[in-house]
Amino acid sequence: MTDRNNSTTTTAVVTTTNTSAAKPIWMKQAEEAKLKSEAENTAAAKAAFDATFKVLSDKAEKAVDSDSEEEDAEKDLANKPVGPVDPGKCTAAGAGIAGGTACAPATFVVVTKDADGRKVPNGGAVIRVRVLPGVGVGGTEQEGVVKDMGDGTYTVTYVVPKRGNYMVTIECNGKAIMGSPFPVFFSAGVYIYGYGILCFFC
Repeated sequence: MTDRNNSTTTTAVVTTTNTSAAKPIWMKQAEEAKLKSEAENTAAAKAAFDATFKVLSDKAEKAVDSDSEEEDAEKDLANKPVGPVDPGKCTAAGAGIAGGTACAPATFVVVTKDADGRKVPNGGAVIRVRVLPGVGVGGTEQEGVVKDMGDGTYTVTYVVPKRGNYMVTIECNGKAIMGSPFPVFFSAGVYIYGYGILCFFC
């Protein structure tokens, strides 16, 4: 009597165990797919995280390198002597470089600079200024009067006799400076000569 009950209990336990262990194939496949998907998502997230911080790290390193290079360049430039004159870096400024009134002196200043764009502190450069009349104005080419100020700047004065458009060509040591030639316009004016006044209604 006792043995029969034990046998029945054992059979029930075995049956229950076999039922819970035997999962359908589609369920196993779904679980495997879920695990695979989670693993892929984790790997993708990690890759994106690493890539993002790598870019930020690279940018920070480049910024540091760039700052360091700029500082080195500034130090080198500070220790580098100014000069020689580079005509392509020289500039002209002043009212006379834009035009003025015919028969009246027009003045501007030429500033000599080196290849790094720094003002040269001494004179000695050969500055030549030519003023050419435009089409329909007539007349001949004129030379501007140049005064070396001894500090790297040169004052230029010139006079045109008639109203109209002109071109001002500026050369430093035989080469055109930055922006040359310059187009200028002069309005009508009066020219004073000797002890009298001669008026040219240009």
